[in-house]
Amino acid sequence: MSSEEAKRTGDILASESSLPKSEASDSRTSTSDHSPGNDLPQRELVEKTESDGGSPDPPTDPQAQVKYPHGLHLTAIAVAVMLAMLPAVMDLSILATAIPHITDHFHSLDDIGWYATAYFLTVAATQSMWGKAYQFFNLKKGYLLSLFIFAIGSLISGVAPNSITVIIGRAITGVGAAGIFGGCFTVMAFSVKPQRRPAFAGILSASFGIGTSIGPIIGGVLADQLSWRWWQVISATHHYLRSDTLQYSFYINLPLIGAAGIMIFFAFKTPPFAQHNDDAQASFAEKIRQMDPVGAGLIIAGMACFCLALQWGGITKAWNSADVIGTLVGFGLIVIVFCLWEYSQGSRAMLVPHILKKRLVSVGSIVIFLLGGAEYTMIYYIPIYFQSILGTSAEGSGVRNLPWVLSKSMQLRIPQSMKRETDAISLPGIVTLVFGFIISKTGHFTPYIIIGSALSVVGAGLLSTLSLSSTTGDWIGYQILAGFGMGLSVRTPITANQALSNHRDLPATTAMLIFMQTFGGAVFNSVAQSIFTNTIERNLKAKVPELAPSDVINAGATALRSFPAEDLDGLISSYDKGLQGVFYLVAAIAGVATIASLAMPWTSVKLKKAIKHKALEA
Repeated sequence: MSSEEAKRTGDILASESSLPKSEASDSRTSTSDHSPGNDLPQRELVEKTESDGGSPDPPTDPQAQVKYPHGLHLTAIAVAVMLAMLPAVMDLSILATAIPHITDHFHSLDDIGWYATAYFLTVAATQSMWGKAYQFFNLKKGYLLSLFIFAIGSLISGVAPNSITVIIGRAITGVGAAGIFGGCFTVMAFSVKPQRRPAFAGILSASFGIGTSIGPIIGGVLADQLSWRWWQVISATHHYLRSDTLQYSFYINLPLIGAAGIMIFFAFKTPPFAQHNDDAQASFAEKIRQMDPVGAGLIIAGMACFCLALQWGGITKAWNSADVIGTLVGFGLIVIVFCLWEYSQGSRAMLVPHILKKRLVSVGSIVIFLLGGAEYTMIYYIPIYFQSILGTSAEGSGVRNLPWVLSKSMQLRIPQSMKRETDAISLPGIVTLVFGFIISKTGHFTPYIIIGSALSVVGAGLLSTLSLSSTTGDWIGYQILAGFGMGLSVRTPITANQALSNHRDLPATTAMLIFMQTFGGAVFNSVAQSIFTNTIERNLKAKVPELAPSDVINAGATALRSFPAEDLDGLISSYDKGLQGVFYLVAAIAGVATIASLAMPWTSVKLKKAIKHKALEA
């Protein structure tokens, strides 16, 4: 802790005598390691914390009188949100190892970016809408609705006869997943006391990390042993017969979604402080305006133009063609309209101005946007190295992803104070063993983000060197390093804001951060796809001029070895160069995130609690 923070904390300690006994005890637990210092006005203390992180709840905070779920009820809620989170998160990555099979089936390599982007885009565009819906409507009903929409979208993609229908289903599924993501964090946050939220947010972050990590493994097994369609029927109820796939599709995650819905229905009750009086009394029309559907529509339209331009440019159309230029101009105009619209909406905006003024939120949004793009790009393109370059099966590709899975998803529970186990913070990554001392003593989140982002840069740079001649030790070690970095940093901004936001801003803050994370996935997956296909085409013309690049691209990612043997070296080399360009992009994104994370506030959770005690004393 800095000397300035120590002085502030000392002022609080000096005033403990006027606090109730229980509050004084809590304050000492949080600050006993520091010496008293010079006085600092209480108003300045609170304002400083608001600018860095979140606002302390007012003295009449309704959370102080609420009776939180405990025992069996709390256990049921925690299990339910984790069960619901898993299939939604897995849909972010389960396609990764199945995509090469899908491109073979539909002869649509140039649609790789859309399979991911359609899902990320609607998750991002509707995330804020769900956050506002949870603020202005009944939280439990909205959360159950999100589960239903998710299942419908999964069903559409599962029975898809062509690539376009798969993409449409993915988009609908993303709408439901957006509600699940924000709903899980919000339901859990409103089910436990504020000082316990970091621990439970960490548990959900662990579920998020595990889901994205095991998705490629499960996708690979299903693609090889059964059918790629399993990844969509995984959450939907249907019995599908098709001559070119297996006769039966089973319902792997339906019991998870069903069990989650039942447990939430019976165990969770929307607390009264989940809705502010002004929010609850607003008219239906005002509630809809607060959800900002126009802003969501502009995001979808703008990103559609952006993705189409990158998909066409240099592949099916020249970069200077009217279609490509038109979509890029359209994207630029929509961005301008979106900014003007959001500015005019004030508190109704998708990105709420008074929340964005907090440095923890604004800088955290930039960092999570960049790291989200880097993470999901690696998730989707590492399997292509295994299947296209090394020629492994989808199942084998999933197994080879285990270094990434284990390094990104293993957990360590680090208490902020050995005297108060309920204040523990759960953060992803074995690297927490090294840096656990920092957070256990100071309560700071920022070191995790900085160090994790930097490790991701190194890991992505090393992944760009992989080739046909790389050793097993190479691709294991590089994945471990990249996974450590991502697991340590990518969702830490959410955990930090869960700990430091006041109850009224909590749904909107969570929604904004998840919006930025998934929006980063949508943007950078599209950029990566453009780099990948353009690099492949350019290298094919130089190394295998007798083959038409469109034939190779349309053949699918696992069909390289179906071409004449004399062309195989040139084909593999071209794919390798394409992947190299993608990992260069990831390294650059993570590098910018590292620089941006230096601006994150070094707000201590322990100092924040002391300030809250001081505010309550007034």
